Amino acid sequence: MAARLLSEVRFASLLAYSPRGQTDIDRKSRRVHDQVKHDKDGIIALAAQRIQEQWGSLGIEDFLGPDTLLIPAPRSAPLIDARALWPGHRICEELVGRGLGADIFPCLERHEAVPKAAFAGPGQRIKAQRHMETLQVATTLSLRSHHVITIVDDFVTTGAMLLACASLVAAAFPSSTVICLGLVRRLESVSELLSPCTGLITFDSATGNTWREP
Repeated sequence: MAARLLSEVRFASLLAYSPRGQTDIDRKSRRVHDQVKHDKDGIIALAAQRIQEQWGSLGIEDFLGPDTLLIPAPRSAPLIDARALWPGHRICEELVGRGLGADIFPCLERHEAVPKAAFAGPGQRIKAQRHMETLQVATTLSLRSHHVITIVDDFVTTGAMLLACASLVAAAFPSSTVICLGLVRRLESVSELLSPCTGLITFDSATGNTWREP
């Protein structure tokens, strides 16, 4: 049976950034955004370290832990060069290395490229249905019993990509609980760079749009 988009999925996030805000903290958030996007200055390792150091006080404990299986969200294009940066996988490596995940299970693959979200104009972002059409669950990998699976990506804006990933994984492994983690979430304005939250990504079947709260 073909996977169908979930109506909603739970997500967590640690950091915040604003693409257009004009305060000092907004501008600093854009530098952090670039560091995460390209894994500069050890920023992903530092983020994982912060989670480990403040474990139990961030409110995201349901999404990570020694019994949680981590699945990295694919890039916007098929991964051809194994040496290329795969942000979701890099985040998973750091989390598992600090005992914040049981293992990395890279079962999601992009078989057709989509435009990068960073270059999409207003109203041009790829919708969840299109993401799902260009993704697949690798059939060569088998899953041991895991109650909680967390899809991990570097950024979450509307949540379309994470919802598509979660929908495919939930269909492939129906006995597991599937949730999502976007290391950085987009806001109109930022008051704190470290701004952990949990919430919902919701899909509107009438319009094909997704939205995230908070």
